[in-house]
Amino acid sequence: MSEDSEEELFAYEGIEVLIRPAASGTHWLVLDQGRVIRDAATLKSARNKAQWYCQSVAVELEKRADSRAAYREASAEVLGGAPHAFTHEGIEVRIEPASDGTHWVVLDGDRPVREAATLKSAKNKAKCFCEGIVAVQARLKTVQVESPAEEEPFVPMSTSVSFDLLIKNAAVACCDRNETTYRPGAVGVKDGRIAWVGPAEDLPDADVASTIDASGKLLAAGLVNAHCHTPDSLFRGLVEDKALEDWLNVLWKAEGAILNEETNYLGARLGLAELALGGVTTVLDMFWFPETMVAATKKIGLRLMTGGSAFDLQTADGMEPNERIKHADDFIRRYQDEELVTPIVMAHGAYTVGKQNLQASYELARSHQCMYHIHAAETRKENQTVKRQHGDRVIPTLKELGMLGPRTLLAHTVHLKDEEILMLAETKTKAVHNPVSNLKLGSGFARIPEMLRSGVTIGLGTDGPVSGNDIDMWMALRLAAIMHRGHKHDCVAVSSQQALRMATLEGAKAMGMEKEIGSIETGKRADLMLLDLQRAHATPCFDPHRHLVYSACKGDVEAVWVGGRAVVADYRLVNDELDEILEEVRRLQPAILDSIK
Repeated sequence: MSEDSEEELFAYEGIEVLIRPAASGTHWLVLDQGRVIRDAATLKSARNKAQWYCQSVAVELEKRADSRAAYREASAEVLGGAPHAFTHEGIEVRIEPASDGTHWVVLDGDRPVREAATLKSAKNKAKCFCEGIVAVQARLKTVQVESPAEEEPFVPMSTSVSFDLLIKNAAVACCDRNETTYRPGAVGVKDGRIAWVGPAEDLPDADVASTIDASGKLLAAGLVNAHCHTPDSLFRGLVEDKALEDWLNVLWKAEGAILNEETNYLGARLGLAELALGGVTTVLDMFWFPETMVAATKKIGLRLMTGGSAFDLQTADGMEPNERIKHADDFIRRYQDEELVTPIVMAHGAYTVGKQNLQASYELARSHQCMYHIHAAETRKENQTVKRQHGDRVIPTLKELGMLGPRTLLAHTVHLKDEEILMLAETKTKAVHNPVSNLKLGSGFARIPEMLRSGVTIGLGTDGPVSGNDIDMWMALRLAAIMHRGHKHDCVAVSSQQALRMATLEGAKAMGMEKEIGSIETGKRADLMLLDLQRAHATPCFDPHRHLVYSACKGDVEAVWVGGRAVVADYRLVNDELDEILEEVRRLQPAILDSIK
């Protein structure tokens, strides 16, 4: 963040809110009474959004003032009680009957902040509200700001609870550290973030724009695919039964003949559509023409991490190796404020990129404080090739170049020695497990149990649709949970909890996004998926989190939201036409087949 990362109070038309940097350091938050109400890429944008918010609140309060005074006296005898003050921990509010005489209202000044059916319930809610105010005031005392012109103490404003979207009566699997489950549960979404989650019976009184009754369904955090090559969807099934190195030579020939900005965009739409329909809400994608990936993700609506890549060989985009670092830099500067896009720097691998460009690409990532992604130790032959080229195996080479660390994410890491696992753990380098690809290409079994025991953060990926052949995170998830048990003769070599976290919260952490996505927790982005449980393979469901690992599949995904916006509804894409995509791909199929003859 280019601005000084400090909190500040912002006041407009008598309304005060707090502006502070997000914990991830990537953007700014606007808070009213401790609740996130807006976010922005820059401090200037945050101030503009804060001004609009304060202005809208001030207008609403002015509207309410006239009607509030009119009915207060008339309602004094309704419900058998008169308005009275309520004080708790030095905070005073007022409890009075509603104008229609059906319930009680808790007011902070002239603003209703809570509603309740009984006076006893209203007092409980008033108590909780006062405690929240005290907590916010305590935190704000640490913020150094100039005194306001008026000699009055700052009191955080309060507003009525409202949701843009409410999903209720589902079995809610939060996918958080404690695997919190609410059954039945509910999730309220406001301004693209999770504003409330808990038991359905504890739902607060709220104004709701849209409500979904999810009875008989399972609501969970959207899946996080930490390594993919989605435009390769155009080539699924084209190259079969070859080891990685021979397989790549055929694939690169096809890519060189077929791919341009138009066809790459088509392949990206196809791949992202498949991911969305399968419950994936965020994907890290490494491919050529990353600008077309951005266009495709804006069309489909998923969250995307991508960028320019270092590569020293001839590629489909025709870019020279010495142009790639500048392209990666330009990409970051162009897309760093995009809501759905997180720019990063990538390198294909230590066997396709020389030391000079490896270091240059990593230094670029470090200068922008963004993630760095690279294939690493996928096969035995890769380690042998890198040792011949650079003098040592992949992981020691990266360590020597200073490229290991918390912002580095390694794809595959199949062939690691004990000391190399220790290198990753000590440097807090992250890894992505791609079990489907590793098995199909015969690359081997990644040492995931040992890496987990050493404290390495591991995400889960599908790899590309040519080595898949679909990009099915559910298959990857189940394999991650069970394949190592057979290999190690240990029924808990990788637990179901560990596997699920790879696909959700740990995957988000591997990508440096755990503060924003990966679990259903208040304040996080509302990236959600809804699964149907009324199916033969899904009944009964005793444990929603275990169900996600061992029973669920992509065909169960009924709806998907990214940032609270619908991406899939009733098993269909919301923002793109799948039939149109499929028809365009079919027309291209003969040329794709001819490309490898």
